[in-house]
Amino acid sequence: MFDLAEVGRLADPTDNCAIATQTLAAGSVIQAGAREFALSHAILVGHRFAVEEIPAGAHLLSWQMPFGTALRDIAPGEYVCNEEMLVELRQRQLEFPLPAAANFSDDIPPFVFDPDSFTPAEPLPRQAATATFQGYLRPGGRGVGTRNQVILLAANGTVAGFTKALAERLQGAAAPFANVDGVVAAVHTEGVRADGNNKDLLLRSLAGYITHPNAGAVLIIDNGVAGLRNEMIQRYLLDNGYPLDAVTHQFFSVNGPFAGKLVEAAAIVEAWLPALNQMERSAQPVSELKIALQCGGSDAFSGISGNPLIAWVAKALISQGGAANLAETDELQGAEAYILRR
Repeated sequence: MFDLAEVGRLADPTDNCAIATQTLAAGSVIQAGAREFALSHAILVGHRFAVEEIPAGAHLLSWQMPFGTALRDIAPGEYVCNEEMLVELRQRQLEFPLPAAANFSDDIPPFVFDPDSFTPAEPLPRQAATATFQGYLRPGGRGVGTRNQVILLAANGTVAGFTKALAERLQGAAAPFANVDGVVAAVHTEGVRADGNNKDLLLRSLAGYITHPNAGAVLIIDNGVAGLRNEMIQRYLLDNGYPLDAVTHQFFSVNGPFAGKLVEAAAIVEAWLPALNQMERSAQPVSELKIALQCGGSDAFSGISGNPLIAWVAKALISQGGAANLAETDELQGAEAYILRR
């Protein structure tokens, strides 16, 4: 017999499904509080099994949030599987039998935001900002960076290949400079058409890269003719009050032979490095620190391990005046109500 805490985790104590923390054999007896049940099938590590009776039509819960609807009555100890899981698992050479049919369907209730009934959560109590971190204080109100990098920024998708080739050419160029954290390429697939339907979002995103406090210098690269061009980015920055003059930068067009332009662009970046090396870290209040949160992996364990840890760190940071941004908004699908309560 196993205690549930030995072999599984409930994301929330009131959930009706647990996550197996190790592969469990069929027939294993699990004790969960006053309940005792046997597993219907072998359960793979990271997969879920029911810990309570779940009537047909009821929701399967993790973090007290629904992730599916029972297709029939589900007994404690049953392996919870949807059809997609079974299709995938049947293609593998498993040493144990699988359930004959799915017992739940993916059915996440749609979220409808009601501004009239919404009540924001209480803000975290503010604490005195006593902690500091070693950061780069930037001029022009750009904030404090945690890195001092040269950003090679592709204006549009047509110059992504050139931008990556330039980064490869400059690999190791910053190594002799202790205060320069590297030369990195920022490429994307957008902006091939100057009139794309996401033009404003793209311009705002590129402007954020250019003036980001981690950017010690930025080389903005286009091809001079196609798609979103450098002059459009420059105009957007100036018209919207971005501190462009507070950033070492240059707009560069790949309007000649590829190899020759690589040499020319590399020379610009290499000339910046000695000056960038003069920038030094200094103790800065943690209230100037802003972190972006990203899903650590689409697995069963990030929600009960890494993600809660990150949340606790974020709360501690916010309580001292810092900020944390949820950077992967599509990961919030199905958890909108949960997030809005925080």
